[in-house]
Amino acid sequence: MDLLVSSGGNTIRIWDTTQVNSILKIAGEKGIAVIVGLPIPESRYMDYYNDTAKVTKQFLAIKGLVARLKNNPAVLMWCVGNELTFPYRPAYRNFYKAFNQIVDMIHQDDPDHPVTTTMTNFQRSDIFMIKMRTDVDVISFNIFGQIHSLKKDLKQFSWFWNGPFLITEWGIDGPWDGTPQTSWAAKIEPTSTKKAEQYFNRYKDDMPIENGGFLGSFTGVRNRKSRIPGSVCSTKMVIRQKQ
Repeated sequence: MDLLVSSGGNTIRIWDTTQVNSILKIAGEKGIAVIVGLPIPESRYMDYYNDTAKVTKQFLAIKGLVARLKNNPAVLMWCVGNELTFPYRPAYRNFYKAFNQIVDMIHQDDPDHPVTTTMTNFQRSDIFMIKMRTDVDVISFNIFGQIHSLKKDLKQFSWFWNGPFLITEWGIDGPWDGTPQTSWAAKIEPTSTKKAEQYFNRYKDDMPIENGGFLGSFTGVRNRKSRIPGSVCSTKMVIRQKQ
């Protein structure tokens, strides 16, 4: 947290609510805002969303958490789900019903804090469904290698959607982006110097800072030695907050 502040950062994002009280306490002491992640199952788990008892239990738990944390000064925003997909087919009606119930509850119980959700990369179909079938305030993108095309994607799809957005995960190439391998198929990890170069170049060249809807960016950090309970592999650092 001290390093984040000294580097000019002002916000973290957590994926879930494990030890959320401790995280909010430390963040508040450091003047850092927190986007609180509210984990829910992916839309493909329709056995879950078709079970009224399970959905109701989830809703009541999240409602209680929002009521308990909404007046905490460290809370900046709520994030419902992480890397969800938003299908078109009518068979997913109960997923949308459960998702919207949570979003609508937050808007009613805590109108001071906006609601977002995250998607993997820039998915036009998901953006379409989020706009047409939900009422989230901000759309968030978890994007790595495809950040190179984000400016173009935003411009080409602005005829339909040009709302506020966050880049809630970005960073260097991961193994899924085609990392070089040895002859025995072991992934070759870049040196720290190469990683730093890629971070800097992507931030300098690919951040859509000219876009009026851009609210800030969080780079993915694996905090294996973090002193904050529950933040291992789940804390995101914001390195730019547009004023």
